[in-house]
Amino acid sequence: MNISDKASLFQLSFAFLRRFAVIDVPLPPRPEYLEYFLQLCSGIPDPYRGQIVDVGIDLAFGPRQLGPAILTDVAIFLSKALAETASGGPTYTDPLTAFLAAVRLFAVPQYEGASRKDVDSVSNRNQSGVARTV
Repeated sequence: MNISDKASLFQLSFAFLRRFAVIDVPLPPRPEYLEYFLQLCSGIPDPYRGQIVDVGIDLAFGPRQLGPAILTDVAIFLSKALAETASGGPTYTDPLTAFLAAVRLFAVPQYEGASRKDVDSVSNRNQSGVARTV
């Protein structure tokens, strides 16, 4: 699809919308969301887990908020990417590289059409090595 088709894909007409109650569901409170994502990432080796969880939560609370479904997809991707395969090794040997791939797959598409300012604010939000390369 081209960008204009994508932009209108999930837009509903006012005639349709007035027949429904539209309820905005906010993100969970940061401490609870952090705990949730930390549990999902329990299989990530210790030296990397904290950094990945912190950056993931920072992304979730960025200009384009990412709900639990996105971070769940990131965690599932990480668990599969770091798991042993039939050939004997994991698809990704470095958890940070796997995390960056997950961010590109699941978080970056949420920023399509975002302003340069929003994109830059995400890049500058966390000054860790992971955030700078996102």
